[in-house]
Amino acid sequence: MEPTPTLFDRWQNKLFENGAAAFAKPPRSPSAGNTERTLQRLEHKLHQRDEALADLMQEHVALKERLGES
Repeated sequence: MEPTPTLFDRWQNKLFENGAAAFAKPPRSPSAGNTERTLQRLEHKLHQRDEALADLMQEHVALKERLGES
């Protein structure tokens, strides 16, 4: 009579046969590129906002100086 594999033995065999797949990088999804583009667009928008705020602050300081306020 041949010994029957235990549940542990079956799990171990599956691990040895397919274990590398558990550590492989998942394929990049098509939405990943979409997310990257969205991130770049938002970073650009944030940069534009910062530039606009800097311009407004510069005008504000110049106006205060012209009006004699400190």
